[in-house]
Amino acid sequence: MAQITEILPYLLAGVLLAFVVMHVGIWLTTRQMIGHSAPEVADLLGDRLLPDGKTVLYFYNTDCSACLLMTPRVDRLAKQHPGVVKVNTREERELSKRLGVTATPTTIVLQNGKIVAALVGAQSERRLRKLFR
Repeated sequence: MAQITEILPYLLAGVLLAFVVMHVGIWLTTRQMIGHSAPEVADLLGDRLLPDGKTVLYFYNTDCSACLLMTPRVDRLAKQHPGVVKVNTREERELSKRLGVTATPTTIVLQNGKIVAALVGAQSERRLRKLFR
C-alpha cells in the first residue's frame, strides 16, 4: 500500500499533463485552420450555407456538458442572424470530419470559401456576436 501512495502524485501529474497536452494540440490544430480554404462542404450543407456573407457552424454533441451551456447562446444568436448552422457531430459525421472537428463545442466561421474564425470550447454570447462583425 505504501508503494501506491508514493507513486500516486506522479500518476496524477501524468494524467493532468496528458490532458493539457491533448487540449493544447486541439487548440493549435484549430488555430491553424484560420485563413485556409474550407474543404468542399456545400454538398453537405445544402441551402444552410450562405453564398454571400458568413456562415457560422456550431458543432456540438448532446453528451457534452460545455455544449449544454453554449447551445442556448447559439440559439439566441441564430434568431438574430441568418447563417448560424447547428451541427450535431453524431448525426453529421462527414461534415465534422471534413472540417477536422475533433472536440465539442467547436465554432467555425466560413466566408467566401475560407475559414475566417475557429473557436474550441464554450464561448460567451459576447464573443459569439463578434463573429458577425
